[in-house]
Amino acid sequence: MLTLSAAGVWILQSRNTYATGIAETRQITLPDGTRVHLDAQTSLHYEATGSGRTVHLRHGAAVFQVAPHPTPFKVAADTWSVRDIGTTFQVLLRHDAPHGTVEVGVAEGEVELTSERHPATPPVRLSAGEETTWEDGSDRPSDKTQTASPGDFATWRDGRLRYRNRPLSQVLADLQRHQKDRLVLLDPELGRLTVTGTLSTRDLKQAYTALEQILPLRFAVQGSGEVQVLRR
Repeated sequence: MLTLSAAGVWILQSRNTYATGIAETRQITLPDGTRVHLDAQTSLHYEATGSGRTVHLRHGAAVFQVAPHPTPFKVAADTWSVRDIGTTFQVLLRHDAPHGTVEVGVAEGEVELTSERHPATPPVRLSAGEETTWEDGSDRPSDKTQTASPGDFATWRDGRLRYRNRPLSQVLADLQRHQKDRLVLLDPELGRLTVTGTLSTRDLKQAYTALEQILPLRFAVQGSGEVQVLRR
C-alpha cells in the first residue's frame, strides 16, 4: 500500500517493507521486536525464516536495536552482510560512489561485516564505539576508527551529520536526502574535497554557510529552486 502523508512524504509499508521520504526520519518495530530508526529516504525489507532473520537495506541508513531471539539477525546491504552479535548498530548504504559503499558503526555489542564480492576476506568484527567504511571496489574495508563519544553515533537522529575526512560528494548526497531542492555540483573536482565537522539537517542554510567557510565554494539558489554548488 502506498500513501501520501500529511507532511507530503511517501511512506511504503507493505508486507514488512518500510520506507521514508525526503527529510523524514521514522522509528518502527519489526515483527520480531527489533527496533529500527530509519534516516531520510531509506528503504528496507524484513523477512524471517526458521534459520534466521534478515533485513534487506535497499538504500539509506538505519539504526538497529536487535531483539533477543533464538535465530540469528543480519542486515544485507547490496553485496555486504552485517551479522548481529547482540548489539545496537548502524548501517548506511551509499550508491553515489563509483562502486557503492557501506558504512557500519556499533553503539553496543559487536557485529561481523563480510562481502560476498570478496569471499576470501575474513569477517571484520566491530565492537562498541568502532566504525568502518567498505567500498565495493576494494577487497577489504578501511581501518576501524573509534567514535569520539557515544553521542557521535548516528547523529542524524538528532538532526546532525558528523564527518571525518569525508568527500564533499558524499556530504552533498546526505544533505540531498534531507531537502526537496536538487543539489547540483557543477565542478566535479570540488566533490573530492574532504569535510570534517558537523552539519545541521534542520537548518540547511546554516549547513551551507558552514561548508562555505571551510571550502572554496558557494551555494547559489536558483529561481527554479535548484541549489548549485559553485567554486568560489
